[in-house]
Amino acid sequence: MTDNETLRGELESFRTHTPDGWGVGTVRGADGQYHKVTGKLLGVRVGDAVELAGRWMDTKFGRQFKVVQCTATVPQTTAGVVAWMASALPDVGEKRALAMVSRFGVAGLWEAIETRPHALCVIDGITPERADAIAVAYEEQRADRDAMITLRGWGLTDKQIARCLERWEDVAETVEEVSKNPYVLMEHVAGFGFTRADDVALRAGIPTDSPLRIAAALYHLVGEEVMRGHCFVVQGKLRAMTEKLLGVPETLVRPVMHREYVRGRLVVRGQRVYPPRLDEDEDDSAAKIETLLALQGAA
Repeated sequence: MTDNETLRGELESFRTHTPDGWGVGTVRGADGQYHKVTGKLLGVRVGDAVELAGRWMDTKFGRQFKVVQCTATVPQTTAGVVAWMASALPDVGEKRALAMVSRFGVAGLWEAIETRPHALCVIDGITPERADAIAVAYEEQRADRDAMITLRGWGLTDKQIARCLERWEDVAETVEEVSKNPYVLMEHVAGFGFTRADDVALRAGIPTDSPLRIAAALYHLVGEEVMRGHCFVVQGKLRAMTEKLLGVPETLVRPVMHREYVRGRLVVRGQRVYPPRLDEDEDDSAAKIETLLALQGAA
């Protein structure tokens, strides 16, 4: 067995078994054979043409394909188109979907939905309102697929995308939030530190001297020092560490540091830079010590 085998075909069925999207399904391969697949098939629907990366496994339930990553395209066979439309589009059952494919052909059907949806009204039961609803739903499905492609192009694995969806729920919203500031991954998605978020940011086109990148590096470096047992970092040391990590000049680091102090994202006291939580803890500890000393003095 290898970790990079590929299974191509059409998704015949899929049932989710866990809240994070893991499930079991069946793929009809290019050879016409049916294969059981397990994993998280993000961004796909029954009827989609899929390309699955993963590995074959022999289990007590038989031979299965364990999915690591899934990519979907618009189905191109009549059976795939009918199954996909019946599951993804409003007011389109298998009978109506088959009539649409028979009337327009596969390629012509996609062209009609995208550019002239009212042409679908030649099909019995499809009104102009239903045609518009079909076009909107189709566009939403295509947008979700495009968003998944974008996230994977930024280097996110399906497992990481699943974690993002736990935070933002919607694929399109995930793309929007991450494109604005990829470093939000450090704050909101488990498993993302600075290195992983920075890789996504650079793939997404964030400049290497971006203030967003410099700010994220500051939080990262302060956090690293805290993990080593320190409560603060001296300003000059933090600035020098940031310059070295990112390869940017001091003239770019200084204004970002000042901005983060003003925003309260970092706290500066003299030459000491604290994460806000530890600064608050230190103040709280000092106040409690003063209270204890006052009580002892009163006694």
